[in-house]
Amino acid sequence: MNILKSLLIGTLSLSVLSGCITNLVGIGDTEFSLELSGPENLDRSGVTYIAKNMPQLNGKCGSRAENKKYFLWGNFCGFGRFPPEKIELQYAKWKPFDQIPHQYQSEMTAYADSLPASAWKTVTVYPRQFMSQVKRSKKADGTPILPGSLATKKIRMEIILDENGNVTLKDEYGYVRTMDML
Repeated sequence: MNILKSLLIGTLSLSVLSGCITNLVGIGDTEFSLELSGPENLDRSGVTYIAKNMPQLNGKCGSRAENKKYFLWGNFCGFGRFPPEKIELQYAKWKPFDQIPHQYQSEMTAYADSLPASAWKTVTVYPRQFMSQVKRSKKADGTPILPGSLATKKIRMEIILDENGNVTLKDEYGYVRTMDML
């Protein structure tokens, strides 16, 4: 009986210790990302949106947006474990997707620079507050047996703009295998 008790205590101790160690190196923490989605237009003739590259977005939304004044709505923005408290996204309608030239950056910048302030709409999100709400209200999808050592949690906020510029928010909360991230 003492051997079984010792084995159980040893197993529990190792599980707790490995969870603590992996959290110290960042594995098992929750990461935050934004996905900026546009209208579902399968014929590709629907409206396209452009967004201002705000300081809290620069370097977070992929190479198409990095160090650019504006970018096409439709990017993925990764913030890791430390998202800002608040993110403001300013966006405006541009032209139908099928009319956008292959080398569009200079044309898009000229168009966006010519827009009056009233043409820009703003959506403000609070990632840390959003993460807290999601964690309280739902369980992460795809929960592994030993989450601290096998996977990291991810919360993805999707900001969807419809044809009229109305905003819908969706969330996805789940685990991503740590090995897939290496």
